[in-house]
Amino acid sequence: MTYNPFNKPIHELTAADLDKLITDEVAEGYWIEYKSEFQSSKKIARSIASLANTYGGWYFIGVEADKTKNAATRACGFNSSDVSDPIAKIRDSIKSNIDPVPVFYTRLITLSGDLAVAVVFVPDNQETPFITKDGRIYRRVSDSSDPVHEDNRYAIDRLVDNGREIAKRFEEFCKDDRTFSQSEEGQGWVNVFLFPHPLGAVQRFDMLSTEGIEELIQLSQNSIKIFLDRSSEVGYGNLPLNSGQLGFGSVKLRQIESSKVGFNSLTVELFADGRAKFFIPLQYLPDLHQMPIENLRSPKVRQVLDNLRQSDKKFDTLVLRYFDIQHTIASVMNLLNFYQEFYSKEAGLTSLRVANTMNDVWRSVPFCDIDQWGTHVEKLGLPVLNSSAISIPSHASRKLVLNLDEDSPLWVTICPLIAMGFGLPHSMYGHIAFRPRDL
Repeated sequence: MTYNPFNKPIHELTAADLDKLITDEVAEGYWIEYKSEFQSSKKIARSIASLANTYGGWYFIGVEADKTKNAATRACGFNSSDVSDPIAKIRDSIKSNIDPVPVFYTRLITLSGDLAVAVVFVPDNQETPFITKDGRIYRRVSDSSDPVHEDNRYAIDRLVDNGREIAKRFEEFCKDDRTFSQSEEGQGWVNVFLFPHPLGAVQRFDMLSTEGIEELIQLSQNSIKIFLDRSSEVGYGNLPLNSGQLGFGSVKLRQIESSKVGFNSLTVELFADGRAKFFIPLQYLPDLHQMPIENLRSPKVRQVLDNLRQSDKKFDTLVLRYFDIQHTIASVMNLLNFYQEFYSKEAGLTSLRVANTMNDVWRSVPFCDIDQWGTHVEKLGLPVLNSSAISIPSHASRKLVLNLDEDSPLWVTICPLIAMGFGLPHSMYGHIAFRPRDL
């Protein structure tokens, strides 16, 4: 956990909290850097990169420090009227001068009149190294007020190893460690893994109690608003869970039938640090080549299935397993909304590393009783999966990092990726996601 001189998150800081820097004589070094005025974009980037490459920490603009001890002496503030949108300037300095861009949080604290202090918090446990635009790696030194250019090969190798270790932790997290009985073999699953980026900004230990589990189950049973973006409300939805138990630093919530309590079922595991695992079983349909096609709503789908039947009487349809892709997408959508609703008050949760896997899906066919599905099959054939497992991204060590933004809910990005993973084009996704299910 990164050193915090205030013992409160950055979004709660006020002008009164800045006095603690002076009274506690908080000095510059590994975790702290003070500047009385705005620096150039390159210098701001060097300071932020040095914090991200070391232990994380705090960068202040508008705070003076003692020349001998490097300790804070006064929150002098800078003239905000001289800087057009100070926070935007800081963000632009970081994003245009550091590769990759580290996770950081900003806050502007007004003192009096036009005087203000800008605060930047950089969490630790990020995927180092962060390289500035001049091709250098900067780090913090314990008693130094400024970042230092790192030229030691061993130290640079350690930064690279640290970044790989964090990526490896996510890769290990994305493994499905469940055990299946012989009777459960062949059941296909969609699994979604969420991992705060960086890890350590979320703490929801209140969930690790009987009352906490009860509240989570109740939340899952409430209808939650579904937004396409801030101005477009799609409707309400939920995926009710009815069983919960404690894990190691987590809560496992399930949707189970009493007669099948010993079998794997739809499961959500939420961790106190914001990580999450969703295990969603595919909902299989009867053999569509054998069922009466008049039961289907879409005339295009009826026509296509009839043509498939007539084209080859020896066509072995029994090996194909049709599943309800609408049910799958709706399940993922509602669980992601449930996740965001629960963690929405965690100001530190601003971005997530995401991975999706589809397991035991060999010879599965995503089906949807809509004209668009029929047209797609008519032109390109059945979207039959010939792999047992599919991963998005192709390997968990690769980055798929999503920003948590009210303007773009998680499901808006993740659900289309799952649909495409099952072989369906993005143009069909909207019809799948928002068409009522009749099957």
